[in-house]
Amino acid sequence: KEKDSLEIREFGARPFLLNYSFKESQRRFDYAAALRFLPCPSLFLHGTADAMVPVQESIDACALAPEPKRLKLFEGGSHTLEESQGQAIPALLEFLREFL
Repeated sequence: KEKDSLEIREFGARPFLLNYSFKESQRRFDYAAALRFLPCPSLFLHGTADAMVPVQESIDACALAPEPKRLKLFEGGSHTLEESQGQAIPALLEFLREFL
């Protein structure tokens, strides 16, 4: 384990290291401003059991994004949505059919 990183473990997923500088960069970037001007349809997919990113972040991001946009939450889904593939893949395909 590196001293400037955090080991992340999720349900059924292999652990990996998240570099602290990534989180620092995330704090400096103005996501709210960027989200307000997305030039294309947006799909936000989020597992309710995500151990890395709070589900509220996707809810907030979707609220900021202009239409058209969709938010799909997967009960018990992790950050990778590995256990939610049976729901996530159809949601993605539906979104693509609607907006492509």
